[in-house]
Amino acid sequence: MLSAERRRVTLRIPGDVCRTLAKNRQRRHWAVLYPSQQSYKGLARLMWRQSGEAAFPGRVRLSFTCFRGRVLDPDGAMWAFAPLVDGLKGEAFRDDDAATVEYGPVRFVTGAAWAGANAVTEVMIEEVGDGDALDAPVSSDQV
Repeated sequence: MLSAERRRVTLRIPGDVCRTLAKNRQRRHWAVLYPSQQSYKGLARLMWRQSGEAAFPGRVRLSFTCFRGRVLDPDGAMWAFAPLVDGLKGEAFRDDDAATVEYGPVRFVTGAAWAGANAVTEVMIEEVGDGDALDAPVSSDQV
């Protein structure tokens, strides 16, 4: 039973981050990928700052929704989200380590309306509270 509503913030990052930075694109030379990675990192940071929200003090769950022309392998999409997470680290939450961040679902909303320049990635940042997966400490004998 939840005692209070958990805080959630959803950011809309313009552009098709999956098309630019998905795992299958990682075969390109790092110097080709680096400008796009830095651009999306800066864009995520900018969107957070423009939201005017205070940083989350504790653990968070990050969920992603990609509005794009077609579906992509969620595992490949997670590679693309790394610069977004890096841009939010230190701004929206303190770090991107396992003690601070839990990953939620990756969803795709597809169709011609979201293809090309109309693509958007939503990042939902949600407080993780009592009874959630990250609250249970893992001891070395459980591994």
